Formats: sequence, C-alpha cells, structure tokens
Amino acid sequence: MKIFFDTNVLISAFTTRGLCAEIVEGVIARHHLLVGELVLDEFEYVLTDKFGFDQELLQVTIEYLRTFTIVPVPKDYSAIDELDENDTLILQSAISASADLFVTGDSDFLRLQKETHDIKILSPTDHWKMLQVI
Repeated sequence: MKIFFDTNVLISAFTTRGLCAEIVEGVIARHHLLVGELVLDEFEYVLTDKFGFDQELLQVTIEYLRTFTIVPVPKDYSAIDELDENDTLILQSAISASADLFVTGDSDFLRLQKETHDIKILSPTDHWKMLQVI
C-alpha cells in the first residue's frame, strides 16, 4: 500500500513519541512511504522557523526522508474549492503519485469526503485503527 503523509503528521512523528511516530514506523516497515517535495519544504520551514529545531539533526532527518519515494510538486493541478493553493498542491502530489492513503491531522483535508480522486483521506487515529486490521 502506498501512503502519503501530510506535513503535520511527519512533524509529529519526528518530534514526539506517540501515535504519529508509531504509524510512520509501521508504514516504513510494512508499506510504501511517499514523501512530497512540498511536504519536505514545509517540514524544514516549520521545524526551523517555528520550532528552532537543531539544523544538523534536521538535515539528517531530511536526508533520511529523501531515501523514500519523493513526489515532485505537480506542475498542473486542478483547484479544490475547500483547500488553499498550498494544500491543493499537497493533495494533488499524493494523487499524482497514486497514493492509496493520504494521512493528515489537518481539518481542512479531513472535511473533504473520505474518498477524493481515488485516494482515501484519514486522520492519524483512523489510519492507526486501519493498520491494526491489516
């Protein structure tokens, strides 16, 4: 299964020990992790500018994430009414990579239908529950 995580899930996974860390570890162990180029840019920005994350550790983390399939920012995309341009590009990245799941804690994404453009959108909690069944 190909799984694409939103920025907020990756930030939680790499800065705290908890649910997001557990589901990212589970995907790395048993599934195919897709990492969006735009997500990596946001990841670096948020951890640097908002959290003052150690730059050496951040670069090691980004290098590690780059060992997985990197999904480029789509050049062409269709606007999604409920999302701003940046969020639209992130979701379109997941769609263009044929991800099976898009996992996010962002309520803007979660308000969309559970299935959008052949991709299922789940919260980290719902994804964790699903992994317990698989």
